[in-house]
Amino acid sequence: LRITPYLWVPAQSGDVAIRGNSASVDLSVGDTFETITDNFNFAATLRFEAERDRWTILADVMYLSIEVEDAILSSDTADVRQDQGIFELGGAFALVDHTNDSGTTFRFEPLAGVRVHHLELDIDTSMSGSFSGTQTWVDGFVGARSRLGMTDQLSLFARADIGGGGSDLTWNALGGVQFDVSDRFALMAGYRGLDIDYTDGHGAERFQYDVTLHGPFLAFMLSF
Repeated sequence: LRITPYLWVPAQSGDVAIRGNSASVDLSVGDTFETITDNFNFAATLRFEAERDRWTILADVMYLSIEVEDAILSSDTADVRQDQGIFELGGAFALVDHTNDSGTTFRFEPLAGVRVHHLELDIDTSMSGSFSGTQTWVDGFVGARSRLGMTDQLSLFARADIGGGGSDLTWNALGGVQFDVSDRFALMAGYRGLDIDYTDGHGAERFQYDVTLHGPFLAFMLSF
């Protein structure tokens, strides 16, 4: 069993729309960090894995609430609040699990699962009033992950997946390094990108979330 609390501070770029009213989002990693620290609402991130032989069950919970001030519209400015939950459940199978004579290990795992998105958007414009909307949708995904153990304590890891369903298209990719402090504790750091292209409705009823999130992450893994 592995439980991994983590911190992910993503830059964000793209477009959102509620009831046909659009706003552009363009936040750097520094902007997101400053927004969270200056106007913290709530955040929760946790990853869980249960492994037996070559099979692994994966679960991930991420909730992030941020606010963007003075977002630029076509003829207006707006404050945009985004409350976003991403909940993942899936499984992986170790197609390759090899250790060579020097002790270097390599593990390659195809994976698949579902990712549930819950999104609340509030746009408060300076001239056109306020608009809000809430959407929940489910995407399926397929992909793979790998791990290269370079020493007893140091390893590299990567993962990529692609999917859709509720979204027109979504992809997720990450890579990083892990340092095993002991048999039970490990520190992890890396970079992750997540792209979501979701649209529901047309015209005055259009709800859109077409945003790429990408940025560094830090994690602390507990193994049992």
